[in-house]
Amino acid sequence: MCSELLDDGVDNQFSHTDKFHSAMQALLKSGVSSDFQTLLMHKKDASCMFRFFWSYIELLQTLINFIRASRQGLWLLHLSSLEKLCSLFFSQNRLKYAQYVPDYIAKMQELEKTAPSVWHEFMQGNFCVKKSCVPFTSIGVDHAIEHVNRFIKVMGGIRGITQKPGALTSFFLTAPELARLSKEAEDLAVVTEEGRNKHHDLTLAAVHRQEQRISKLKIYMRDNNTLQLDGDNLQNFVTKCILPTDTTADIMNTFSAGEEAFAKICN
Repeated sequence: MCSELLDDGVDNQFSHTDKFHSAMQALLKSGVSSDFQTLLMHKKDASCMFRFFWSYIELLQTLINFIRASRQGLWLLHLSSLEKLCSLFFSQNRLKYAQYVPDYIAKMQELEKTAPSVWHEFMQGNFCVKKSCVPFTSIGVDHAIEHVNRFIKVMGGIRGITQKPGALTSFFLTAPELARLSKEAEDLAVVTEEGRNKHHDLTLAAVHRQEQRISKLKIYMRDNNTLQLDGDNLQNFVTKCILPTDTTADIMNTFSAGEEAFAKICN
């Protein structure tokens, strides 16, 4: 089953969710998951390097989930992944995020009771902006506003006239009509993304570049695999230098310290 999915090519992966779920069910029934958990616990106990890189993988997975929530309009995933990131805000002294993000999450979770209609809209994916029909391209509202700001902060926009009230007023009165003309010109020249149904990262060129990078990474990891080192030492991945004991302790305690600080705020 897994070999069939891999042989089918990257472009067709999203059209075979049933096969994917069947393959995952087969793996779970085979006992691979329990064997992997046993191996994972053994490696964590034996190697500080492995514990560090596994925590990095978990952090990267959380970041990917947060991005996915915005790209696909998944409201519950947005809240859960952002909550997992809160401990990192505390441990890395990102004070503004540490102060406002927990409050944001609490207020958003209360929307289900205080504003059911708004909660329903967010559950439908309407907490982000979709500018095209291409899958996996939705963006956050703040990101969309930056796109608008970038559009007007150019020559022919508000650049150079911000200190001229009359010129600014004239620009904002004519901007909607100019945007309409620009859109009609793009439609006439067929340069818009309407009608596209494939993400740009799934083109043959993009997939080829990704495969090249993966091959280079695999070669480097094969020749410089520091995850095979056992013991309590943390080693620089490039220079192979051993980090001091106190530095190693600070790095390894980063996530737990952040979680403790976040728990205190929540309580």
